[in-house]
Amino acid sequence: MVVALTVASCSGEEAAVETGEGRLVVTGADGAVALVDPVDGGSEVLAEGGRVEAVVQPTASRDGTTVVWTEAGPGGPAVAVHQNSETRRVPVPAAPFFYLFAPGGDRLAALGNDPDGSGVALIIVDLARGVGDIVDTGQPYFMDWHPDGDRLVAHIGGDVLATVTVDGGRQLLGVEPGTFQAPQVTPAGRVLAVVGAGGVTAAAAAETLTAQVGGGSLALIDAEGESFERLATASSLVSFEMAPTGDRVAYVDGLGGGGTALGPLRVVASDGSSSEMVADAVVAFEWSPGGEHLLFLALDRQEGLVPRVWDGSVAVEHPGFLPTRVFLSQYLPFWFQYARSVTQWSPDGTAFAYAAVGDDGVGRIWVQPLAGERRDLGEGEMVTWAP
Repeated sequence: MVVALTVASCSGEEAAVETGEGRLVVTGADGAVALVDPVDGGSEVLAEGGRVEAVVQPTASRDGTTVVWTEAGPGGPAVAVHQNSETRRVPVPAAPFFYLFAPGGDRLAALGNDPDGSGVALIIVDLARGVGDIVDTGQPYFMDWHPDGDRLVAHIGGDVLATVTVDGGRQLLGVEPGTFQAPQVTPAGRVLAVVGAGGVTAAAAAETLTAQVGGGSLALIDAEGESFERLATASSLVSFEMAPTGDRVAYVDGLGGGGTALGPLRVVASDGSSSEMVADAVVAFEWSPGGEHLLFLALDRQEGLVPRVWDGSVAVEHPGFLPTRVFLSQYLPFWFQYARSVTQWSPDGTAFAYAAVGDDGVGRIWVQPLAGERRDLGEGEMVTWAP
């Protein structure tokens, strides 16, 4: 590993600044992957840069004990699995470009290009057995795990919303999906999604059809998809995320910009009883781990992306930045799928991190505490946070 993952040193006084817990998963411009301490900048290199194998999509498990990434080289694609200071490789039939850990951490759902040309392949990787198989295909393919860890809820091809078991069995939900990317499954097993203007199928309860207004609805759907509770009307591409507390949903209903909604950010109560406007021209957002704060990236023609943090009443603005090429092209267009898998928030919710282009045109990693000045941790193309 060379300069791509160098980190800034700091004095003892600087280290005392509140910068969050956990470690950062940093991707270098040369393909290196490292775990970086957000306070002292110390790093553990997981994958050296400049290798023959292309290394992409490092993703940490929800408990921080495992980091996976894709290695594609002459020997064929593999999932690199780093646990207990060791790395092993699981061969897979397609190179994944997205990972989602199952709730128990023993399985991975991964997406890659189907080698048979059937669009996107859903690959289920059994980490204990060290095997990965394609179980379903579709184009596009978005998903979230059900709390039981034995099935996913998937939005496939734009017109299918279904549960998909780990062996590929599909069970259609009784609703017509609207325009959105990834569904979100609540701890109780309900599905947060956009229901289209056609509402529910004939098999569903007829009275729910009256919930439809205009072009569709942001809604909470029951486990079988036979009824839903409308939270807000939808007219365009909708991006959304429920707070970890389960009482609020943040969403943008706006113009599509490369797959990501661009428009006003609103927060609605999860029972639909109240709604409030937070900001205009927002391209991405994410709740803090405890649900107290909402981080969002507002678009500004002069500053690029401006991070702001809303506490339920006011939004505090932080320095704007230009995202790195990797952040801009690989993550932001599909942020509301990535929001189910990775986070820019520290585990304690006191700081967030991002990758920005420096004055010299080189990507750098920044940690921004909610209270205090941001810190430059050195060069890097992408960063997410691991517990």
